[in-house]
Amino acid sequence: HRAGNEPGQCEPATDGRPVRPGRPLPTGALSAPADLTFCKGDGLSLNASGGTTYAWYRNGVIDPLNTGATINAKDEGTYTVEVISAAGCKAMASGSAILTQKAQPIPAFTVTPACAGSATDFVNSSTYAGTGNLSFNWNLDDGFSANTTDASQIYTKGGNKRITMTAVSSTCPNSPETAVA
Repeated sequence: HRAGNEPGQCEPATDGRPVRPGRPLPTGALSAPADLTFCKGDGLSLNASGGTTYAWYRNGVIDPLNTGATINAKDEGTYTVEVISAAGCKAMASGSAILTQKAQPIPAFTVTPACAGSATDFVNSSTYAGTGNLSFNWNLDDGFSANTTDASQIYTKGGNKRITMTAVSSTCPNSPETAVA
């Protein structure tokens, strides 16, 4: 993308034509938090200054829904902003922000089935490429639960059970991931 102005309409003219006085190109800046990583479902506030309206871009593609000075960016990518003055003159703001979503755990487990009255084992096989600790919450059906890495349960009655295991990272506690069997 490229900031565009009608020839001869905004200062400074680069094609040698006269310009209308009082229509300078705007000067703006993009500001962002120091930490440009965010959790799934969250976002980061990005701010622009120097114009009356703005055109926000992610990875070089304009977002027509965001024209204000502040956006809540919820997707990974490189953000830039075009500053637009009241006279309609346009210029790209200084700065950019490269946002990255923090790694999420990928919950998974295996089940070793057993007959009623014997232990059924649930072995955690989750993976996690992020930082921080993981905690696990098991719903073992029939009112049983556990907060351990692996789980085991003795069921008094046979039959199908709905088992869920939720993995929660300490860096994104409000973005748990769940596996179901």
